[in-house]
Amino acid sequence: VDEALTFLEPHLQAALAEDSDAALDLKVSKANHVIYTHRVAEAEAMLLEVLPAVRAGGDGPLLARTLRCLGQIEPLLERDSWRERLDEATRAARAADNGTQEAVVVAQRLIRATERDQVDRLALRGQELLESMGGDERIEAVLLGGLISAWFRADRVADAQRAWRRLDPLMTRLGERYQWAVYNSGVTVLGALDLTPDEARRALDDAERRFREIGAVGGIGWPITARGVVEHLDRGPAAALPHYTRALRSPDVSTDDRFKALVEVLVALATAERTPGGAGKAEEILASALHDRRHVGPGPRWLARLAARARKQTSQAPSWTVSLDGGRFVGPDGEEVDLSSRGPARRILAALARNRLHAPGDTLEADALIDAGWPGERILPEPARNRLYTTIRELRRLGLADALQTVDRGYRLGDEVDVA
Repeated sequence: VDEALTFLEPHLQAALAEDSDAALDLKVSKANHVIYTHRVAEAEAMLLEVLPAVRAGGDGPLLARTLRCLGQIEPLLERDSWRERLDEATRAARAADNGTQEAVVVAQRLIRATERDQVDRLALRGQELLESMGGDERIEAVLLGGLISAWFRADRVADAQRAWRRLDPLMTRLGERYQWAVYNSGVTVLGALDLTPDEARRALDDAERRFREIGAVGGIGWPITARGVVEHLDRGPAAALPHYTRALRSPDVSTDDRFKALVEVLVALATAERTPGGAGKAEEILASALHDRRHVGPGPRWLARLAARARKQTSQAPSWTVSLDGGRFVGPDGEEVDLSSRGPARRILAALARNRLHAPGDTLEADALIDAGWPGERILPEPARNRLYTTIRELRRLGLADALQTVDRGYRLGDEVDVA
């Protein structure tokens, strides 16, 4: 952007000196570039200064462009007049029969559209322009990006994925790395819950990595939040909370009230679910959030899935209760098993209980359980593992067969286990 502004300046000064018609066009171009340096108030002042002359000049495409730039700035300055600006920009573009400017305005409106009928109407016009523009790859990319943005907010997964398949090669050819990362992330986030948890983790981590590789953070909050939802559904609130709190610190969350409201709900929900006796509070949070029309994109679908998870857990009361010190447990039949005299078994169960309480869904690997069961002892690896396997079999034989799970190379207590 700085290079573009440096290039424009001498041309602008020459046009002003010659009182050339090109001066207005160059002023609008300069203001458009200043927007991307985040000096939005300065850009607005430049555009408002030239707007009367642009209106008087009768150049329809330039008027549409000037109004479009103002419509881009005004939401950033928390002004509601951007809709009128874009309406007038659309009329100016159509009056001049300038499909390029209308396409850019439609794309900009799609990015901000929230109501479903508005999205549908704009998407239909965007698709008409796509077919009529033929051959202009940059305008095609702008329109497809606008469509993906609108369909993201409307949570229309299949439509967004279809547009992305067409946009992906275009963005690659045009070298638009940041925009590629934004739209790839949006489509990945929309489809995350249709993947297995491990597939979703890999896809979302890759989307976040793409932003970091190009040094950009605008847009990074969505894949981080989606990662938290995947963890919440698969491993529980303790695994989700670090992702939610990290998302809250991302710039796109802090500048988008709707997105911020969604992430704050997810943080509150995970915190309540981790708190002993917090099920009632979690239920209240979900009931309120599910009726909050501010939530856009996949947010309502995520909340519905989390509500279904909460109902399932509420209807399935824990079948086992394990003491935090591992000294005893009560099975589904109500019989208490005393482990106070079984040193290694008690210590291993205590380690599993602590893990269940503080990191539900996570596993403890064999080495960690060996250290817990025989602290301070120096044991060769093979005998140590044999001891562990023997103790695990003992715990299962005593009544934890269905509660003590083996996952990959580790162990954990299942969701049906309560720790007290």
